[in-house]
Amino acid sequence: MTDTQKRVAMGYIKGAFGVKGWVKVAADTEYSDSLLGYPEWRLRKDKDVRTVAVESGKLNGHGIQVNFHGLA
Repeated sequence: MTDTQKRVAMGYIKGAFGVKGWVKVAADTEYSDSLLGYPEWRLRKDKDVRTVAVESGKLNGHGIQVNFHGLA
C-alpha cells in the first residue's frame, strides 16, 4: 500500500494491562476477536508509525488483550 492510499483504524489501545507488556484494545470491528487473526499490526501515534508482531492475544469482555513481540 502506498502512502497516498487511506488506511482504516480498526481499534485503539485503551491502556496497559499488568506488568508484562500486555495492553487493552478496543476493537472497532463487528467481532472483537477478528483483530487477533492479523499476525502484524501497524500502530500509529501522531505521525510515528511502526509495525509490530502480535505475540499473543485473548478476549476480555467487550475488548481484547494483546501482547506484542519485543514490546515489554
